[in-house]
This record gives sequence, structure tokens and C-alpha cells, in this order.
Amino acid sequence: MMVAIALLFTACGGQTKTTDGADEAKAPGVESVESESGAEDWDELLDSYEAYVNDYVEFLEKASKGDMEAINELPEFLEKSQEMQEKLTKGAGSMTPEQSKRLLEITQKLTDAAQSMNK
Repeated sequence: MMVAIALLFTACGGQTKTTDGADEAKAPGVESVESESGAEDWDELLDSYEAYVNDYVEFLEKASKGDMEAINELPEFLEKSQEMQEKLTKGAGSMTPEQSKRLLEITQKLTDAAQSMNK
């Protein structure tokens, strides 16, 4: 069950084409990294995403030990995951390179935690 839960949150990201035809890497579970209102909003969203990932990593650790209370939190994480993906896919502006790097680092933390559940 833990493998299924972990995989749910770490679906492989793909490649997209930018308007100039170049490949653009996407973080797992994130369709696009654009925002309507600018860099500050992205920083706030990244703070929120990082807090979510930290909570989710704690959830994975508890659930992997058979903590049934943690398992009961799964619907909340599913809902939050969907909300985060929707927020990360909205918008017209682009993230700065630093913000894109931060997004990838946060997503890597989530991926690493999920992969550790497979061991």
C-alpha cells in the first residue's frame, strides 16, 4: 500500500516544448510552472509547496511504520496535492531560474522520500 501511496505523489514528470521549441523539464506532478502575478507569488506558493512536502514526508514515515492515524490522513494529502498542482499550473508569467531550481529541489525531496519507502 505504501508503494502505491508514494507513487501517487511522485508520478514521473515529462518534457514539454517551450514556445521556441526547446525542451523544458517538468517537476513530477507539475504540469507547468507559470504564475499570473509574478515572482513574489511564486515565492509564497513555493513556501506552501515546501511545507506540504515536509508534512507529506512525515506522513510517509509514520504510514510506513503502520501508524493507522497517519493512513487516515491520506484523503487530506490527496486533496492538498490536487490543490498544489492546480496552483502550480495556473498563470501566464514564468518563474525565475532560482524559483525553478527551488521547485525542483523541493520535488526531489518528495521523490527521494517516496523512493526510500520502496527499499
